[in-house]
Amino acid sequence: MTNHPLRDRIMAYLEGHGPRRTSDISAALRASKGATQYHLSALESASLVRSNIPPESRARSTPFYTLVGVSSDASE
Repeated sequence: MTNHPLRDRIMAYLEGHGPRRTSDISAALRASKGATQYHLSALESASLVRSNIPPESRARSTPFYTLVGVSSDASE
């Protein structure tokens, strides 16, 4: 796991629920959307999670996040 409790909770949530949007994750974990996004970005940089939309293309789309090594069939 990681060295941060929210990151661990995010990873456990994705493991149990599959691909999810930031808003879904933050609501389920009762964490702010900003904090959730910050930690998702850190997990993505560490190659622990990935999204179905590259960071540079997210201005108009909402990505779904999943654990690395888990297939994602989620669409926008």
